Amino acid sequence: MTGLGLIALGISAAHAAITPPLGNEDPRVRVVPYQKMNVTELHTFYGVSTHIALDKGEQVQDIACGDSAAWDIVARGNNLFLKPRAQHADTNLTIITNRRSYNFELIVLPFPANSTSAWRDKHLIYSLSFLYPNDTVREQNALLAAQAQSAARDQAEKERQAHAQKIKDELKGVKKGVLNTDYWAAGNASITPIRAYDNGQFTYLTFGPHSPMPSVYDLSRDDRESLLNTNVEGNTMVVQRLAHRLVLRFGKRVVCIENRGYSTAGAVPQTGTISPAVQRVIVKGNNDE
Repeated sequence: MTGLGLIALGISAAHAAITPPLGNEDPRVRVVPYQKMNVTELHTFYGVSTHIALDKGEQVQDIACGDSAAWDIVARGNNLFLKPRAQHADTNLTIITNRRSYNFELIVLPFPANSTSAWRDKHLIYSLSFLYPNDTVREQNALLAAQAQSAARDQAEKERQAHAQKIKDELKGVKKGVLNTDYWAAGNASITPIRAYDNGQFTYLTFGPHSPMPSVYDLSRDDRESLLNTNVEGNTMVVQRLAHRLVLRFGKRVVCIENRGYSTAGAVPQTGTISPAVQRVIVKGNNDE
């Protein structure tokens, strides 16, 4: 008898329905691993609706309920909504989709008399979804992809910072050279530099404290404009080359700058003129847009 009892107990345990574990955020919102051979318990009260969310892409094809008269069952895409019509409506439910089959044991719990908080009972299941075997792989792949993207962003940021620091160090080294200040400007005063000079390698344009930083273009001999690389230090824009003519643009505002001390040989006399006693100063343009 003892041996038979153990065998009977084993069979009973093997066929027990699976009760979804309490949810982490709300015990009534639950997730259970999908297993085709399992029966999943759904606990509810009379008058309470339960939502079942199936896998993305699944479409419900057939529904079989042991007591269909005692339950309202509505399927929309991969979602089902269940609600008991009677207080004693325990039964079973089978759902067939285009991908899987599901078996449920529907249990209507007795509603606590004179209870105002019964709807918060943790044994109720308001919503149920499934964790599918491929979900773990997808989650791992998504995590690896996110980590790779994050590493790529970090590397790009490190390279950007290193490049910016390299330029800054180079600028510090060349800024001490002989200065050419023979720059002349015409155009909109709001984006006209208050000072312009070069050291034979880089061009420096200093703007007023309230002036916007314009884009800088090289104006070629045939009047074609090409955007130049710049670096900003405070209110000074460093153009990473020398140019005979520059065009500054900010919206519709335009300023033309001529470097009259321009020399393809490199640095020019400090004053920018033929006399060390004479130094050029910048001429601001008008306020026309």
